[in-house]
Amino acid sequence: MTHTKRRKYPRYHLRIPIKLSRSISGDDAIDATSLNICLHGLYCTVTRYVPLFGKLLVTLIAPERAGVPAHVISQIEGVVVRIEPETEQIGCKAYDVALYFEELSEQQEEALQSLIASHLAAGIDEPCPPL
Repeated sequence: MTHTKRRKYPRYHLRIPIKLSRSISGDDAIDATSLNICLHGLYCTVTRYVPLFGKLLVTLIAPERAGVPAHVISQIEGVVVRIEPETEQIGCKAYDVALYFEELSEQQEEALQSLIASHLAAGIDEPCPPL
């Protein structure tokens, strides 16, 4: 049996702060921290249910480092492609969410590449093992 690799880009364990919202205004923002990220998506845990295949605006925030304050580096539209548990559960305080970035502009892709490279260069995180 042949096993084909599904991922086009490697995933990296990067714990960076993000905000997820349904609109640019961010009135409904959910604070989260990524667990891993690649050029076409991320995996995180959130405190409330978000619908499968729903679109969310992902605000990537570069953490404070070397005297430079935390700041927004990019906003990217992502689609929820997996959520666990799969349905809203009364009393559930943590949902694991996988987001896929459908269309990245050149600027968004460069921001992601720069963020990943800076974390790896600082020795903060490591690549995830391949599937």
